[in-house]
Amino acid sequence: IEKAEEQNKKIIVSTIVLKELYFTTKDKFSKIQKFFKESEYIEIAKQTSLEKYSRAFLIDLHGHSHSTERLEIGYLLSEKQLMKNEKDLKMLRYKSSIRFISEYSNKDFLEILRGKSSLGGLMEERGFLTVPAPSLLHPGENNLYFFGAFNLMRHTVYSTYPIPGCQIEINAGVRKNKQRRKEFAQAFVESLRLYLAMHYDLPLKKIQKKEK
Repeated sequence: IEKAEEQNKKIIVSTIVLKELYFTTKDKFSKIQKFFKESEYIEIAKQTSLEKYSRAFLIDLHGHSHSTERLEIGYLLSEKQLMKNEKDLKMLRYKSSIRFISEYSNKDFLEILRGKSSLGGLMEERGFLTVPAPSLLHPGENNLYFFGAFNLMRHTVYSTYPIPGCQIEINAGVRKNKQRRKEFAQAFVESLRLYLAMHYDLPLKKIQKKEK
């Protein structure tokens, strides 16, 4: 790394071949340290939640700029995997970030993944085009789709204390519109509350707004 700094090349940090992070050397180690510190904070929060409530759910929230305007929910299943037939797709549930929900829920894995009561299905019902969901079972061939990265893998699959979770990529049409952002926030909270209560026996309390 020191040699790379001298030559002003890129530093590559590989973490158990799950994810490669690229930083220009002008960033030195600050961004690398920040990244692993954030992962450590997630681990602490996760363990605290498990100790207190016996359950936890990870949400890795991002924004995408893909040409197709839709929400992308990632469960560590690639676009090609989502395009598999139902029988083969069901066999991949143990590789997904919601495998613990699929083991806990009395619903079929495909229903939890992309059915009407899936997170995508609930968001779709509230006016947000989403993949995977009942009307969009998969992104389609050759379409860009973020299905999950390091944080999701690190804490839902490759962890001493794994928990379920998902990665959500919000499209630009929602992010850049104040009204749509507000609508998304409300729809997402409603959908998440229903999803976790229905499939994971994890009720979320409504937070009362404080009067000014």
